[in-house]
Formats: sequence, C-alpha cells, structure tokens
Amino acid sequence: MKYDGTAALAAPHASLEQALQQAMLWTLAFFLFILPLEEAPKNLAAVLFVVLWGVHAVRTRGLGGRWNLYDSAFAFVLASAVVSGLAGYAGDVKGVVRVFLLAWLASRTPLPKRAASVLPAAACIGVVISIACGAVPLLRGTKTFLELPSVGQVNQSALYIAILAASTFGWWLQAAQSGQGGRLRTGLGFSAVVCCAGLLVGASRAAVVATGIAAVIIAIGILSSGGTARARRLIGRTVLIVAVLAGLAAALGARDPVLSDRKLTPDGLFKLASTETRIRHWNLAVEAWRQHPWLGWGPDSFGTVKIDQVCEWRAQHGEGCDRSLYLQQVHPHSLYAGTLLDRGVVGVLSLLLLAVAWGASLLRSTASAATSWVWPASAAGFLVAFIGGTFNTTLRVEHGSIAVLFFGLWIAVHARAWAGAGGDQR
Repeated sequence: MKYDGTAALAAPHASLEQALQQAMLWTLAFFLFILPLEEAPKNLAAVLFVVLWGVHAVRTRGLGGRWNLYDSAFAFVLASAVVSGLAGYAGDVKGVVRVFLLAWLASRTPLPKRAASVLPAAACIGVVISIACGAVPLLRGTKTFLELPSVGQVNQSALYIAILAASTFGWWLQAAQSGQGGRLRTGLGFSAVVCCAGLLVGASRAAVVATGIAAVIIAIGILSSGGTARARRLIGRTVLIVAVLAGLAAALGARDPVLSDRKLTPDGLFKLASTETRIRHWNLAVEAWRQHPWLGWGPDSFGTVKIDQVCEWRAQHGEGCDRSLYLQQVHPHSLYAGTLLDRGVVGVLSLLLLAVAWGASLLRSTASAATSWVWPASAAGFLVAFIGGTFNTTLRVEHGSIAVLFFGLWIAVHARAWAGAGGDQR
C-alpha cells in the first residue's frame, strides 16, 4: 500500500503510530507559530519534535526511508559545521545543528492529511502576530526599525517576513485558482498583505528584491501548471495592492523620516553606503579565509576576525594593508562570504550541494505547484535564502529555520514514497 506523502498508513500498533504522527504534526505547527515570537518555547518545541521523532523511529523500526540526495545534502552541511567547529572556533555549531537537524528529521516524517491546512495556518498566524507586535514600538517611536520579537535585527526580521510574504502569496493564489472557500482566501490574502506591508516598512532592499523575484517565479509555477483567467486577474489586483502598500510606506517615511534609519526616504532608498560597507566585510572574510582555506574558522566566527590580524597576515606575505578596505562586524552580510570564512572550501561545497538538491527538486516538480502547499513555501525559502543571501547572512537563526524546514517538509510530502509496514520507504 503506497503512501502519497500526506496520509498515514496502516501498520501494527497503528493507533500509537498515528498518535505519534499527530503529536509531531502539532509540535511542528507550534514551532512554526512561535518561531518569530518567543525564544524559549520554540527551542522546547524543537527538542520535543526530535524526541517524538526518535520514539516514532523506534516504534516503527525505521528511520524514515532509504538514503537519498537530500539526506546527503543535510548530512554534508551538518558535518562541515561540526568539523570546522572542532578544527577552529566552535562558535554557533549548535545553531547550524538546530536549523538543519529539525528540517532533516521533518523530511523523514509521515505527515497526516491535515498538515496541508494546519502548518500554513500556524505559520501565517505566527508571522501576523509578530509583525503586529513589532509595529507597536515602531509606530510609537520607541524603535527605529520593524523587528519581530524573537528575530530581532531588522535585516533578519525582513528575511523572515520575506519568506512568509512569498509563501502566503503562493498559498493565496493556489486557493484562488482552485476556488476554495472565501474565508480561507481572505485569511491568506490578509496574511500576504500584512507580510508585504511589514516587508516594505522594514525597507531591506535585498529582502524586497528576493521576495519580488520569488513571487514572480511562484506565480509562473502555479499558473503554468493549471492557471486560469481568474487567477491572472487576481495577480493584477495583487500588483495594485502592493503598489498601494508601497505608497503608504512612502507616506510613512515622509511623515517620520527617521523610521527605518531613513531608508523609507527617497535618498535612503538609493543610498549605496550599505553596499560599500558590505564589500568591506567581504574583503575581511576573504583575507581570513586565506588563512584557513579548507575548513574555515568555525560557524559564526566572523566577529572574531580583527583588522589588525589581517594586516599581520598580509605583512607576513610581504603585502601592504589598506585598513580602509576592511570593516569588522558581527557577521559578513553574505551567505557566500560567511560560508567561505566559517567553513572554508568544504562548507562552500556543502552549500553548493544543498542549493543543487533544493533547486532541482523544485524544477522537477513544477507540475505540482498549483496543488501542493509546500511547493510555494519551499520555493520561497530557497529563493529568499540564495538571492537575499547575496547581501545578507541567510540560512541561520529564525529565517534559516523556516526556510530549511519548508524544504524538509517538501521532501516529506513529495520526495519520499511511503510503503510497507514498519515505515519502509522507497
């Protein structure tokens, strides 16, 4: 009896197995809900899911199926983080493990049918509440930026919102195309509008661009696999709504120009100083990488590298040192520069394998874009992580967690065929 990725299969002790599957589902739902809101509960939810998964694996005497390319990608990323941490600065090894282990185990989890409604709803409710919580101090003037409660730093918050903005847009378009109930469409549309508003107010240009590209690609995928004239009209309305939201964001910037560090003003939108700053971070990362090219310095070690060290290294090679070319910071504002510094060539290769496996899975499965709730979610996570990662350090903390988790759920639903007793997979 085959399993299509959404329905549990009959097995000995089926009632207990089904109870464990339901428990894992609701734990994941709580994790998605609380992820941008509170620190401690999301960590407890992640630990609880790992425990439940382990109990389910023991009960079914299976780890979720045969090894495949996706498992290799997850394992390579985790191994590169652990090895680089052991070889150098342990730093945030636990952060990498937290982001990727949960997603990996989720990819090996049988999901009940109701996952298609429960998980998107949990993610939508969580992000809408967190944006509302972040908007209060922004509008009262006690904070300069829109920051989600448990995400913090404005660019990190913008990346999280960007993933949900593209995902909710895809879910709304799917619902509109399939003619699903008005309340469902309204809820998804409301979530998409709130996310777009939060994204525009946050004014992270990298996140906005990544979201725009993701929304276009997701729309093409959904429409090309079963589009309707009605859905195309709805896209036109979406463009209009985004234009109105952009106008409101501009008006907010004109009324109170200090918000978002003046990014909402015309001069702020086209200011290139942040790009020049990032280039100085990247120069520092490359110089540090030259010292440990294969395994890097260890996860999240950029903040330990000092300009004085760079000048010493260059002096040892008989090279001059122009200190104005470098700038110290907590992280290098680039997924690629950060991976190069943190985990060296080995880490870059693991990132490349992850990108190929993730991107190829989406391309091969565009036929399911119109009907699968995880296709737009996985596409949003992929595109925001790897496009926004050009100017921001993605695939870490909360936005990395939700992006990679959406990828893991995509694998669970579509990339594994469940068959036979005991949880064996083909």
